[in-house]
Amino acid sequence: MEMPTGRQDFEEADRLFRSGQYAHALVHLERLNACYPNTKNVLFPMAMCMERLGRPEEALPICSTLIQQFRDPRAQEMQLRLRPSLMDTPLDSLEIEGEYDLPDLGPITTVPVPQQEEEKPPAWKTPLLLGGALVMVTLILLVPFLLESLGLKEAPTPSTPSSQSVSLLQLGVFMISFMVFQGLGTGVASLALATVNKLPSNSISGVLLHVGGTLLGANIASAIISLILTVVAPLDLLMTMFVVEHVVMMTVFSLTYRFRIGDGLVFLLFFSIFMCVAGFSVAIVFGTGIGVVTVLFS
Repeated sequence: MEMPTGRQDFEEADRLFRSGQYAHALVHLERLNACYPNTKNVLFPMAMCMERLGRPEEALPICSTLIQQFRDPRAQEMQLRLRPSLMDTPLDSLEIEGEYDLPDLGPITTVPVPQQEEEKPPAWKTPLLLGGALVMVTLILLVPFLLESLGLKEAPTPSTPSSQSVSLLQLGVFMISFMVFQGLGTGVASLALATVNKLPSNSISGVLLHVGGTLLGANIASAIISLILTVVAPLDLLMTMFVVEHVVMMTVFSLTYRFRIGDGLVFLLFFSIFMCVAGFSVAIVFGTGIGVVTVLFS
């Protein structure tokens, strides 16, 4: 930083300090400190700003530096003010001695640090996610017709009693899959959200209730879409449910928990891994249980 620019920063910090805008003055002083480290006339105003902002834990290390390197009596006085337990005299009897660039500007007041505005999702994110979900569902709907037009799949035959029974069996498996996905998915999605620091609550019960409710809404929406698709087109119910469920889930979770693109990819990766592990574990437990029951009653 050139000297005129540094001087302008210091004068701006002085003006802001005098007007009581300590947080903004501190921004300029920290920039000066980065260019001119360990400068007494920069460090002490920084400590003064922190003191007035109610941040003694940050001002005390600066006071220690001023005392050790410059034996600054002003820093000693400030250190006593920031540590009342070490004082033998009342606060009103203390006076700051010595000359410095920033004068004593009146009584100490505590003002809150300016808070950053809540991060808002980009305006393009919602239509992009909804549009992507619509494209995925449309592609699922068109795949069977494309296969038929290319001669890779035979046209569906009229339904028979046997095919109706298969459909009922698929519907039963569909309902079981829905309930299993809801139960396992709640825990798995909570773990996946933890990997991207997007947990909605600090308590386990709060996380499970919030994530479970979000996932339930996504599952109900995907179930309705899947059933509609299989009614209007010759689609496989379970495969349609699998694809639609994940597309809708990612859309709902992205909107609810404000995923960036990287967050969404990491969430989907860990969700898939955790879901495979959980599903494999449940399959082993149920398979072992069914085997034991079969052996006992055979």
